[in-house]
Amino acid sequence: MRLSIGTSAPARAAAHVIRLFSNRLEDIHSDLDAGFGFDVLRLSAHDCATIAALQADAFLEERGEDCAAALIDRLSGRLGEKNVMTLGAVDTHLPERAVSYAPALRSEAKSKAPPPLERLRPLRLLARPEAIAVMAEIPDGPPLRFEWRRVSYRIVKASGPERIEDEWWREKGRPARDYYRVETAEGRRFWLFRAGFYGDENKAPEWRLHGFFP
Repeated sequence: MRLSIGTSAPARAAAHVIRLFSNRLEDIHSDLDAGFGFDVLRLSAHDCATIAALQADAFLEERGEDCAAALIDRLSGRLGEKNVMTLGAVDTHLPERAVSYAPALRSEAKSKAPPPLERLRPLRLLARPEAIAVMAEIPDGPPLRFEWRRVSYRIVKASGPERIEDEWWREKGRPARDYYRVETAEGRRFWLFRAGFYGDENKAPEWRLHGFFP
């Protein structure tokens, strides 16, 4: 029988490692048949890494592992490695491609610093930008009112546009997007964009809602 655990960072605390093994033993307790006992127990470390020196408190017990890393280790052990994910920044133009997901226990899943942004981005994005009906004072101007999910919103403040285009090496034919940060009379703040341009003979522009500001 083989029993494996993993950690999201190099582990130095024996109590933390013992707890991870205890959790795994509880999961397989019903399938564990010791019979007349165990003849051999072997502990192997398949992946090792350098641990930086850490000064522990002089009169308190050593804290050992980082709290966040220890929580990731316990959740991954309980729920499965594929069910505990971490986010990583992706250097891309389109907002919906700017985040990647990977198992938190893997070393390559460590989140890198996101590329610097010149404009403010919303904290929450829709899984897919949703179509909206927009009324604007002039065709290429900011929206004055829009309707989303059968609810109408009157815009009192708007800033933009911020133009975002797809990468040149990807699929061709995607129109450029002009994003606007808008605030409604109720104080709600949205991130809207217009895909395409007025006057284009091939296709009329489309308005969509993409995100929400706090």
